[in-house]
Amino acid sequence: MSEVRYSAHPSPLRIRPFAELSMVAILLLGFLLVVIGRYQWPSILGGLAPGLEQIDGQIVQYIGVALFGLAMVVLYLWYVPTRFERLGITDDALIYHKGSLTRTGAEIKLSSVRELRLDQTPLQRLVNGCDIAVFTAGDKPELAVRGLPHPERIRALVKARESARATS
Repeated sequence: MSEVRYSAHPSPLRIRPFAELSMVAILLLGFLLVVIGRYQWPSILGGLAPGLEQIDGQIVQYIGVALFGLAMVVLYLWYVPTRFERLGITDDALIYHKGSLTRTGAEIKLSSVRELRLDQTPLQRLVNGCDIAVFTAGDKPELAVRGLPHPERIRALVKARESARATS
């Protein structure tokens, strides 16, 4: 068995950076509304918008609980599937596994890789992530994975195998 040179899970932050940060902001807003809702809400709104201080602080807390719960569920639904995906690169193959109960996988020999496409949005560049597509033959990618870390390392490992193949 070859030595594993790269192994990583996709990350929800690297897949959808703006949406992930927005959900964290909603989570914090919900928490803040729960904490300050009942006691601080009337005094905060009294200074900002006269007339809104009649809104019951307990209603504000319920809204905070709903926002917090919604954000937690969304973050959980984004996070858990990525824990059951893994891409590994050995000396001679790309190995991809997906799933928990029903497991699927693919092993692509690096010698058969014709093209490796790394796509990055500007936000993915900030979080050092990329989407990869591996082409062996034909127009459709043999393998496509979103949100992987260290794109330059992936490219270097695949290119190193190509250059070693070209010199031999």
